[in-house]
Amino acid sequence: MLFKNKPLLSFKRSRNLEDMLVKADLVQSRNKQPTFLGNPRKGTYPCLTCGCGSSIIKGKAYVGKTKREIRVRIGEHKRAIDNCDLEKQKYVTPVSKHFKEQGHNSKQLRWMVLQIVDTPSRGGNYNRLLLQKETMWIDKLNTVSPTGLNEVQNYACFF
Repeated sequence: MLFKNKPLLSFKRSRNLEDMLVKADLVQSRNKQPTFLGNPRKGTYPCLTCGCGSSIIKGKAYVGKTKREIRVRIGEHKRAIDNCDLEKQKYVTPVSKHFKEQGHNSKQLRWMVLQIVDTPSRGGNYNRLLLQKETMWIDKLNTVSPTGLNEVQNYACFF
């Protein structure tokens, strides 16, 4: 035997060009944004048939994505509801068509932000990411016609 006691060795690799140029993408989003299926609030009771927890939705729902401010997009929905003309096919969207057919007005529109999607820190196709999240929520909330107001569900954004 060469040594009576085993020698203690230590090794640390020196910094190289890769360590200096590439940063790990370990940054979490600014604040954990609550989602629709997040933690229930005090005083709310979960629905027995779903995991929404914080509210019970009656009627049909619509899921849509937007890159613009939410007040602008909701304003467009309200104007489409108010100006919808089914005979002339003006301002007809799935939401406005439903509201017009059911005799609702724009003041009865209820909405909520389901998720805030941050732009990818390393770039990439932000619109594709939004489409993927929209598809995920459409599937999770089952908002495709006839149970909801979304006309189609497209999985092409995942390929």
